[in-house]
Amino acid sequence: MPKITVRATITVILLVSLVFASCDVGSALFTKEELDSMYVVELTQEGRPLDDGARLAEDTSLAVAVSSVNGAPEPASLYLELTSSSGSIVASIVFSSVDAADGSIVVEDLYRDIPPFSLPDDLEDGYYVLQASVRDASGAVLSTYSTALLVYAGSMPTPALAVYPGKVNAGGVSLLKLEADYPDGTDPWIRWTIDGTVRAVGLVSERADRVAWEAPKANGVYVARAELFPFEPPVGFDVTPLSTADIRLPLSAVSGSPDAYESLDAWTRLALNGNYKDSGIRQSQSEPVGLGEPYLETYPAGFGFHLGAGAGLVSASSLLPVDESTGLPRAFTAVFTIAPAVGDAPDGDGVLLIAQGTDGVPSLTIGVRGGIPFVSSRGDSALASSGLPNRATRLAVHVSPVETGAAVSFYIDENPAGSGFVPSGLFGAVPGACTIAGDDGYEAVYDEVRVMAGAYPAYYLAEATRLGPSLLVASGFEGGVPGRGIVTEGPVKPGRDSLTLLTNSKLIAGDADLPEDRSFLWFDLVAGEVTVSMALESGKTLSIGSNGNVAIYDDATDQSDLSTTLSVFDGGRFAVGLERTDSGAILYGGGDEQLPIPYGLAPGARWVISPDPGSPATIRALTLAILEVKTSAQSTTSQDSLASADDL
Repeated sequence: MPKITVRATITVILLVSLVFASCDVGSALFTKEELDSMYVVELTQEGRPLDDGARLAEDTSLAVAVSSVNGAPEPASLYLELTSSSGSIVASIVFSSVDAADGSIVVEDLYRDIPPFSLPDDLEDGYYVLQASVRDASGAVLSTYSTALLVYAGSMPTPALAVYPGKVNAGGVSLLKLEADYPDGTDPWIRWTIDGTVRAVGLVSERADRVAWEAPKANGVYVARAELFPFEPPVGFDVTPLSTADIRLPLSAVSGSPDAYESLDAWTRLALNGNYKDSGIRQSQSEPVGLGEPYLETYPAGFGFHLGAGAGLVSASSLLPVDESTGLPRAFTAVFTIAPAVGDAPDGDGVLLIAQGTDGVPSLTIGVRGGIPFVSSRGDSALASSGLPNRATRLAVHVSPVETGAAVSFYIDENPAGSGFVPSGLFGAVPGACTIAGDDGYEAVYDEVRVMAGAYPAYYLAEATRLGPSLLVASGFEGGVPGRGIVTEGPVKPGRDSLTLLTNSKLIAGDADLPEDRSFLWFDLVAGEVTVSMALESGKTLSIGSNGNVAIYDDATDQSDLSTTLSVFDGGRFAVGLERTDSGAILYGGGDEQLPIPYGLAPGARWVISPDPGSPATIRALTLAILEVKTSAQSTTSQDSLASADDL
């Protein structure tokens, strides 16, 4: 049995058998498609048919069998070509039963006498395409067949498939990531499908071992699959993967308790959940674009883009809020949700955000130096009082104008982390382009970058995280702003994180009506004395003084139906609560005291805080919440760590 070696190097034996058609009417009477359908080509290895992408076993023969239907034109030759993934021909063999061109293998009977062959030895690992063409005596192609083959002696590991964050919310974005130890020198090619639909493909070296997926808004269970191939398979073939990983993704249309942070208005919001899209309210003609090679990376609680060391984002227009009439910057808070970078990322230094002036010179830089956040402008800097923790964290930097520059306040995970002052003309010049990370950037996983107009509601966020859906209203009065659910009437004086009620002023907390549940009001009384009141039915008003005096007044006569005392301080905080009952209400004090009230609450009743006549009162850190056990609602915020109530 003769053996022929063609070009490069693996031994593959090709055996061809053709079934003669009993009647030949010539190829000219048929269309190309009709001719092609008359022939069936089958490739087998050790007697078993091979699927697309099948791995070639060493030292085994391949047989190509061609059969035809009755009436098909008589074939005169069979051409076989083996091409590499780049499309170059690495081997070719021609079998012919007629006068053959140079290099063809002449056989006496094309249907029975084809001897075994050897194709090149030592082919490089990879996918190849074997193409066969059946031709007539004139060389015209009657039918073609092709299949993909794999030359590879290695193996693919079975990876784990994880989802970040661990809970998949309807309408939310999650990152699916393969986690495996791949053999040295390999660069697997990954194909991602979700419920049978291909979502992404690529090499592990190109970070294709992860894919962002926006879940549908409807509930259900979805199946994600990652298919691993040792090399990129040829296009057009349904190649069998060497390894797969699956994960079921149950999701519900109800995503659980709302995230207080998500509810905050944002001038700029880069969620960084697979794209650089800005979902803030600012008007911009273009989206930010990537610098360097940002890529998606995970951390234990979520995922984001790995930025820094050259990778970053740039926006042609300012990310900072501006006054629409003047174009000048407004007071703002830049918030960075970041996590430590994996691998050998440098520790502690780099730029988070640079804001350019219209002259192209940086007017503001927010960054980290030796692990300590800082703000600098034109050579002057303000430093935070504490460093970033070695875990996922939220760093907020509030910058506001003062007469000779900018006041700066830092917050780490909603806790005050120092303040400072930077002499700067930032708020007197039209801002230009902004860069996040990039060259000299702080290397980390950036989960989100958000810029808000005004002060940072750190106290509200801390209380919302602690109390969840039980929270009704919370305000730390950062920047002197009362916040949602609070209105003031009359003259008030804002402080850095406090509010001073002047004569004939009042603060009203809560929505239009208190809930049926037991609710409590807490706040710090920094200076002065106050009276807290609640409108009752029958034209009555409940009055609670910070000195502990409790009274019920008739609004028409100003006469008191009740006059007693109650402890109203708990751990240094003013604290009172109310619970509706069938016979009226129960008033709770700061300790364990209770006082029955023989009147129900008036429609639309809310807590009202007023300063005592002739004595301004300063309050801060106010919370209104629904709680069964009042003592569980005591704020865990360290009041010693809060900034002073001094005015800016």
